[in-house]
Parts: sequence; C-alpha cells; structure tokens
Amino acid sequence: MPSHLRMQLPLTAVVAAFLFVSGCDDDNNPVVPPPSTGTIMIDVEHKVGAADLELGTVQYTNAFGNVYGVYNLEYFLSDFFVMNEDGRQEVNGAHYVRASDEATHTIVVEGVPVGHYHMLGFTFGLDDEDNVTGALSGQSQEVDNMFWPENWGGGYHYMKLEGRFINSEQTESGFATHAGRFRAEGRDESHFVEESLTLHQNVNAGETLHLTLVVDVNKWYEGPNTIDLVTHNAIMNNYDRQVELEQNCSDVFTLLGGGSH
Repeated sequence: MPSHLRMQLPLTAVVAAFLFVSGCDDDNNPVVPPPSTGTIMIDVEHKVGAADLELGTVQYTNAFGNVYGVYNLEYFLSDFFVMNEDGRQEVNGAHYVRASDEATHTIVVEGVPVGHYHMLGFTFGLDDEDNVTGALSGQSQEVDNMFWPENWGGGYHYMKLEGRFINSEQTESGFATHAGRFRAEGRDESHFVEESLTLHQNVNAGETLHLTLVVDVNKWYEGPNTIDLVTHNAIMNNYDRQVELEQNCSDVFTLLGGGSH
C-alpha cells in the first residue's frame, strides 16, 4: 500500500493497544521476586577418632582403656540457628538421627536469610518445649521408641548409645549409655546440651550451602571426664553420670564447611 494511503491510528488508540498487550504479558509472565533466603544442607558423619564408625564390631578403645563396639546409636538434634552481626536466626526444628539409617544423616535447613554467618548452633537433645511425651509421635516407630519412662520425667531420650565392651574378665559385656530427663531425689530436670560451632560462611539467595557435621563417639567418654563403660552402663536415673556425659559433649561435634553452589 502506498505510504500516503496507510491508515494513521490516533495516538490514544496506539497507547491503548500498547497497554492491552503489556497487560497480557504481565498476566502470562508475572514478575517473580528474587529469593531472599538460602538453604543449609548438613551431612552427618559418625567417627571414632579418625576412623569411620562401623556398627557391630568390638574394635575401638576409649580414653579409659575400654575396648568396645557400638551396636546402636540414635539421638536428636534440634533448634538449629545461625548467628551474624544482626543477631540469632532460628531456622529449624527437631531431627532424629540413627547411625544405621543413612536416610537420617542429611539435615536440610531451609529459609535461612541471606548473609554472612559466623556461627551455627543447635541443641543436642530436646529442650523443655519439645521434650514432652507424645510431642513427636507419628513420625516413625524409631522416634516413638525413644520415649523416656514417665516415672523418670517422661518425654524422650536425647541419646541412646549401646554396644559391647571387654570387661575385667576379658569377656564381652553390654553397655547402654542412655541420656535424657532426670527425675529423682526431688529433682525434675530436662537435660540437653546447647552446641555452638564456628561457621564463617555466606548463605546466598536461592543457593545451598553444604556442610558436614562430624560426630566423634569417643569424645563422649573423654575430657573433662574420663569415663569407664562399667560405671556408665544403665545411667538413666543416675544424676552424676548424666552430668559427666553432658560435660563431655563440648567437642563431640565438629563442623566442616563447604562452599555454596
């Protein structure tokens, strides 16, 4: 068509058409705001000293000199938080970990605000709010089996560490290092341990920071208290033995930092 015969649309019509098309584009392709949080993924590794924990074999030696093996290890980690210059950010709830079940060895902490963090912390065990009979029921039979007897305070064990060791007669004996609430002699206490580990890592928007949490079983039995498995068998209602175990928790956990991608 010759240029002098082309239809000239009024300016108002052109603007209206532009707005109509733009509106359709917005409806079909809504603007998604960029993420403001990231994720921390923690892989749990169980060790005895430098060696990987192997269940069911009597082959390890603790600081006291007991030769022992671990047949079962299960515990709770809860109330994860990260810390930066703005303060403490609570980021997760309770996690059940069982050494024999690799599916429980990965902890995903979502919704962590973007930023640089110098500390990651958690509770080894369950605090008063979570350590209530039935509070964790329905998750799995293994979690339900972590119950703590009602006549000793109720709630849940925060750890079951069970195995066998060579006794003074050079035969194998069983041991059960069970820890949780203490109730006896007028006491009614929820026992748990708060852990704080150096981090110094960035959490980036929409990305995952990978970390490894190393759990050294031997550390539960050494420093500041050198523990003989004879005296720490069946300690559920023994206040002094429970406290000794908790005091030894300060270097059980080591955090190995990875990168984010």
